[in-house]
Amino acid sequence: MDVSPTSQPEELTLSTQGLSIVVLCFLVTVICALDRAAMSVAILPMSAEFQYSDSDKGVVSSAYFWGYVISNIFGGILGTSVSPKLLLSVSVTFWSLFTVLTPLSAATSLQALVACRVLMGFCEGTCLPTMQAVLLNWVPEGERSRALSLVLSGITAGTVGSLFLAPLLVNNMGWQSVFYVFGATGFIWLMPWLLVAEDKPSSRKDCVPYECSIEEVKPSDQGTASSDWATIPWAQIVQSRQMQGVTAAGIGHNVGQILMLSWLPTYFGTMYNLDVTNAAAISAPPWICYFIVANLSGVAADNLTARGIDLQYVRKGFQVVASLGPALALLVIAAGPSSADEAAFWFCVAMGSAGCSLAGFNATAGDISQILAPLIFGTFNAIGCLAGSLAVYQAGFVLEASSRTEGFQQIFLAATVLYVLGLVVFLGTYNGEREFA
Repeated sequence: MDVSPTSQPEELTLSTQGLSIVVLCFLVTVICALDRAAMSVAILPMSAEFQYSDSDKGVVSSAYFWGYVISNIFGGILGTSVSPKLLLSVSVTFWSLFTVLTPLSAATSLQALVACRVLMGFCEGTCLPTMQAVLLNWVPEGERSRALSLVLSGITAGTVGSLFLAPLLVNNMGWQSVFYVFGATGFIWLMPWLLVAEDKPSSRKDCVPYECSIEEVKPSDQGTASSDWATIPWAQIVQSRQMQGVTAAGIGHNVGQILMLSWLPTYFGTMYNLDVTNAAAISAPPWICYFIVANLSGVAADNLTARGIDLQYVRKGFQVVASLGPALALLVIAAGPSSADEAAFWFCVAMGSAGCSLAGFNATAGDISQILAPLIFGTFNAIGCLAGSLAVYQAGFVLEASSRTEGFQQIFLAATVLYVLGLVVFLGTYNGEREFA
């Protein structure tokens, strides 16, 4: 099967529609993270009100990822055969609804809250695989790293926004307001998305701000299937050594990221006796570092490939930084920083270096396949998030069974080991070659 990329057109003009679609993709990942990260702040006053134990908090924090894991693969399959515009519209509608319903479910029972979070996670899980389908129709290979870095870094921007805004809402209007306000943003976003977005350009003139590597498409082809799900080469995908390496790197990355996302405010609140506002505020700078580094690494990766450096070495180089940086920083944190500011510095090192992953393993789905990129991304992201959710769940029991100092030490040491193991497997298997159409 010939899987070589289509030759790019020589000249393309700027399109307001194309730029708008890229911006909307970024904004929806921001909203996705706002809704997801809200719980890491709200869980503190919720625990006080409903008397949640550490293990209860672990269950609540991990519940989102149970649904998220399932729908990453499900969304990846749909992303190859269903209109991305329609799929994302439905997903945003329902995850926003479940965000708004979170306070009611918490007041009902712990079980109802967990079920609500699972359903919300299920609806959000289709977001990132769908982004792959949209962007690959608009962005050429030479611009892909920076585009993906921008859109995927919206998750970080939303996390930072949540850490700053959620405490303000909690202190002024109660923890319930966090879910009402953040949930409403999804419904607001839907209006411009439905008016502006299309699955793919209808002509070459619409291929901006990037030089799209597409064939001329008729308007009647909008939203049609790009791949028959029944013909997806499951066995080859599972047996792919590149896929195995990317998945290993994803497990290490997601365990570290999700542990920090879920437990960072609690860590600062309990280890350094900070209130909810200060705990959330000091948890935000590491995510700001991640956002900045992620976007710089995307631009740098495109520049390196444009200069003729082999794609596999670009991906591997950035992933070395993205894995070893957090591993070394978490080792220092496990040893016990003397102050909250010192701990925040090392978390900034961990998260900042982890931002290079958006030019590393996170950018590989489009390298391995164009048509199947949503499925490939959804699969390795689902497995990584499953590992992360299990880590968050287990962390609650670890903290409950030991002192906070010992508990967090064990958690960060375990994350360090997974970062290193994932990197070793990735370096030994990834070659940057297109394996599937």
